[in-house]
Amino acid sequence: MALKRVLFVTCLIISGCGVSVNSDSDVQNYSYELTQNGCETKRHEFSSKDALCDGLKSESLNNGCARSLRADYFKSLGCPGTFSLNP
Repeated sequence: MALKRVLFVTCLIISGCGVSVNSDSDVQNYSYELTQNGCETKRHEFSSKDALCDGLKSESLNNGCARSLRADYFKSLGCPGTFSLNP
């Protein structure tokens, strides 16, 4: 799973996007900032994986941007539920 995450993050960095999962002793913070075809989600930070998964699905939070990148990240994290590519 760690290798899959590293490969996914590497793919996003190469495509001009950034996703990070930061760990600081007892606290994990999740964040992402995605850009696709000039459309930016802006940076979003969450205190849990579940909150991150919900954030990835939100069209309004993400300005309707980077939908396919968000869907790929949602899937790679093993988020519960489904991510629809159609808003």
